[in-house]
Amino acid sequence: MKRNLVNLILAGMFVFVMLLNAGNSFAVDSLKGSWSLGLYSALNNSEIETMGGDTYESDSKILNASLGYFLTDHIEISFSPTYASNKTEGNEMTLYNYFGTLEYNFYGSGWQAVPYVGLQAGMTGIDIEFEDDSYDDTSYSFGFMGGLKAFLTENLSLDIEYNWLYTPKLVADMTMSTIFIGFTWYFGGN
Repeated sequence: MKRNLVNLILAGMFVFVMLLNAGNSFAVDSLKGSWSLGLYSALNNSEIETMGGDTYESDSKILNASLGYFLTDHIEISFSPTYASNKTEGNEMTLYNYFGTLEYNFYGSGWQAVPYVGLQAGMTGIDIEFEDDSYDDTSYSFGFMGGLKAFLTENLSLDIEYNWLYTPKLVADMTMSTIFIGFTWYFGGN
């Protein structure tokens, strides 16, 4: 089911890029030297394997922000804090992520839709409140992402991103697959 959803999203993104770029009514001339400020929301499905070998899935509500800078039209570096909250079976879990990202944008002059891929690395913190106890910890994290920036104007894009993150030894090894949807504002630059 999840694989079919991901394939459907990727196919839809491909068609959207082709249609949007075929009928562009304005042109994004250059991203080099521009800053980006983004705000995103997500639904997340996580698979967590406990130290005892048990595995369970959880769904979370996530908020993410990012501040980036385009070194070239294609390469963007950014800092991205994330907050995630999950309540399940009498327990409450809160995650905090702080990442540096490196993105490659498949940008062409005048494109209104820009696909991208990237790598991320940083720290993840967790705070779990059980019915009668609590636990907190931090660990390093790394992962990759890919998505599409659909420019609504020269300075505003609607973004969709698939983000995969691995965090070892944080209560347990944790893998997060997230689909972010949000807006990015671009300013500065040439």
